[in-house]
Amino acid sequence: MWRSARLQGRQDHEHEPIDPAAPSAAAEFVALGSSARTVSLGWTPQAGATAYTVERKNAAGVYEPVATLDASAGQFIDDGLARNTSYGYRVLAVDAEGNAAVIGEQTATTGEDEAVVTPAGLPVGKAV
Repeated sequence: MWRSARLQGRQDHEHEPIDPAAPSAAAEFVALGSSARTVSLGWTPQAGATAYTVERKNAAGVYEPVATLDASAGQFIDDGLARNTSYGYRVLAVDAEGNAAVIGEQTATTGEDEAVVTPAGLPVGKAV
């Protein structure tokens, strides 16, 4: 298991070994292009996680944080994206000591149309 250097407040992208007590890996992680400008993410909440960090790949292929969510979160909608574009995502479960484990990586593509497919009760641009 590895801890992202960003989680330690450093700006480099090196990784270092972490405590084996980091939150467990997810059984499920889904990323779905839900409209022309949004991607919906969903995952199984993890035992031991106190927060989740959602990251999206930038044009250089480096993951950057787009949201930090509390332990009860299991979904996130990323909005304001470009139409008909593929985006890479990963979600990290973070424990109280700052240990992190990648619980999933997926790629999703936004559509051409403005039709929205949103999980019931999930407001766009908000974490649940």
